[in-house]
Amino acid sequence: MKFTIEDVQLAIKGTTKYSSQCISEKLLAVVAGNYAKGNNIITVRLQSLYEDDGSDSPLGEIKNLYYTEADGRAQLRGDIIFDTDLLDIQSLLHSLAHGCVYLSPYFMNIASLNHCFACLSSVTLSKAEDSTFDGIEPLDISGLNGLINALYKEEPATEALNTVLFSKKYDEADSGFIGTIELTDAEQKASNVYAILNESKDVFIHIKTKRNIGDVAFFRLSELNTVKRAGCRGMACHLCVANVNIYPNITFNQFVKFINDVLRDEKNTKKIGYRVYTLNIDDKKYYRGGR
Repeated sequence: MKFTIEDVQLAIKGTTKYSSQCISEKLLAVVAGNYAKGNNIITVRLQSLYEDDGSDSPLGEIKNLYYTEADGRAQLRGDIIFDTDLLDIQSLLHSLAHGCVYLSPYFMNIASLNHCFACLSSVTLSKAEDSTFDGIEPLDISGLNGLINALYKEEPATEALNTVLFSKKYDEADSGFIGTIELTDAEQKASNVYAILNESKDVFIHIKTKRNIGDVAFFRLSELNTVKRAGCRGMACHLCVANVNIYPNITFNQFVKFINDVLRDEKNTKKIGYRVYTLNIDDKKYYRGGR
C-alpha cells in the first residue's frame, strides 16, 4: 500500500547545522532541473526514535520535485510517497506521531562545476533535535489523524480476549511496532508496566511466528532485562522487550496480558525445572502451556 503527502517543503536556502554546508538558490534550481531530466531517484528515510539506535530505514520516495520562490524564499518542494511494503504502517504512524516530522535533505555532487551534476539524494524524517537543517517546515500529518487515533485506541475492557487477540488493525500490515514495555522490580502498576519475577528459574517465553514457518523467539525470563539493555529493536528477533515486535501483529495490551499471566503463574507455582509458555501465532490461539 502507498499513500502520498503532496507539495511538501523538502529543502530551503540556508546552511546545514553541523557541516556548515551552504545551500544556495542556484544549487536548488540546478537540483530541480537535473531531477526534471529524470537523472535521479530521491529516497525517503525514517530515523529511529531511539537515542541508542542511530539507524534509519527506507520509507518511500520523492516525486514531482520542483523549485519555487512562491513565499519569497528559494526552496524545493515535492510529493512524499510512503510505501508500507518498505515499512509497516503501524511503525510509520508511531514514528510520525512521536515527532519524526522534521526533514533533513541530503545532496550529492555539490562540488561539481557550477553544481552541474548536483542532485537531491534523499530526505530523512527525524525528531527536531536530530535534523540537520533548521527552518524547513515540519511535515503536516493532520491528514493522518484518523489513522493515528485508531492506532492508539484502547481495546474495550469488556471485549472477550479470544475474539480480538489476533485481529489486525490494517489489512496489509503483517509486522511492526506494538508498544514499549518498561521493566521494573516493583509490582505491576499499569497495563504497560510489569515486574520480572523469579529470574533464577528456567522459565522461557516462546513465540511461534507465522511469517517464517518454524522461526521462533525464545527468551528466558532472566534474560529479558539483558535484551532491553542491548537495545534490541526487533531486527534479529521477533520478541523484543524495548520494542515488542511480533509477526503477525497482536495488540500491545494483549501481549502484556500474556506476559503477566506467565509471571503470575510463576509466582504461584512450586514447579522446578524446564518450562515453556507459548503464544502460538500460527494457529491463532492464545494459550499458556508447560512441561
